[in-house]
Amino acid sequence: MNSERLFQDGEYLNEWYEVIEYSDCRGAAQYYLVTDHHDGIVRMACVFDSCFSADPDEIPRQDGDVRDAFYCDNEGSTHLVFIDDNIDWFFSMLPSPNNQSIQGQVECGVVFNTYSHDKGGFKDVAGMQKLKDQLRREIMFTISNPDLARRYRLKPLNGMVLYGPPGCGKSFLAEKFAQESGLKFALIKGSDLGNIYLHGSQSMIASLFKKAEQNAPCVVCLDEIDSLIPNRKGMSADQAMVRQEVNEFLSQLNNCGSRGIFVIASTNSPETLDPAALRAGRLEKQIYVPMPDMASRQELLKYYLKDRPVEEVNLEELARLTEGYVASDLELIVNQAALDAAIAGTLITEEMLVDRIQKTSRSVSEKDARYYEELNRRIKGEVQNNQARASIGFTIPRYQHEVGSTPLVAQA
Repeated sequence: MNSERLFQDGEYLNEWYEVIEYSDCRGAAQYYLVTDHHDGIVRMACVFDSCFSADPDEIPRQDGDVRDAFYCDNEGSTHLVFIDDNIDWFFSMLPSPNNQSIQGQVECGVVFNTYSHDKGGFKDVAGMQKLKDQLRREIMFTISNPDLARRYRLKPLNGMVLYGPPGCGKSFLAEKFAQESGLKFALIKGSDLGNIYLHGSQSMIASLFKKAEQNAPCVVCLDEIDSLIPNRKGMSADQAMVRQEVNEFLSQLNNCGSRGIFVIASTNSPETLDPAALRAGRLEKQIYVPMPDMASRQELLKYYLKDRPVEEVNLEELARLTEGYVASDLELIVNQAALDAAIAGTLITEEMLVDRIQKTSRSVSEKDARYYEELNRRIKGEVQNNQARASIGFTIPRYQHEVGSTPLVAQA
């Protein structure tokens, strides 16, 4: 099936409609969606008999100029389906494996790890003392003191977003949060929820939260959440499946704390996250994970050098030399210096560490660092001046606003 044979009056259609060709991930169904140029609504679709599981007699049809403009062969195997933006119904009619519905059959294979209270926890998080204290006071208190929470009728939080520059340990911090709380933990990446079948990812998302509820109380870390719940504003018709996945995530996030599920989302790009995810009852806390300061860099270097054959080094001087470096940079520097020492058969020396510092570029440029600091100031100002939460979300285009300009927020 091709668009040249599909339409007899292409000029008429091109004036009013946009025709986009698709096939599902397995190539089993080929179809066209026809979008109205004026309002962007998907008005109709065109499919083969073999790719459509609906009874032909029940397919919505309509006579008229647009209907006549569609090509149908002598056997009538090409069907025009008027859906008027009812994309869910259309997708449900497309074939699934073995001609069976996949809803409820796709399961998420994520494993929840069980931690004891005495394993690691915040002791493994070098520096960040102010941030750790904030997490203990504002979030962990209700988890660690259920009796007091019931007495004072403290409603459990549903989740939080850890945002900030890359390489600062946001996902690591989420795991240590679970250890500190003594809760089960699962780290979720986009690939864990991918599925080749129509509606498969939606079923995977539902399966994930069902499994989390079975392992409650637990912590679910959604890594790079901006790729899982991107902003739906401005999505085109060909992104209908992505929109449905975002809707499924938002539905599952609603008051998940009441089911014993605490969600920690991490992102380097909070401005691309769908603002609806940040509303009360979902990810209501937004916490900035900054680049390590002087004291944190000293603690990080000490942590990475621990249990290695190293001579006495001046950690304060090394921390001074690594200004602007993030945790992953410091770990790389120490690992490379350790490799140099192992090859030479000597202890790790300060000279080796300094040499590796000079050869290692920063992961976060000065421009990026300024952007994240400005972003954090804007978000903090928004929260402080908006207790009623009339405005939500981050919609600050990256690098397009100079320091001190008026922040942009999405109105609820």
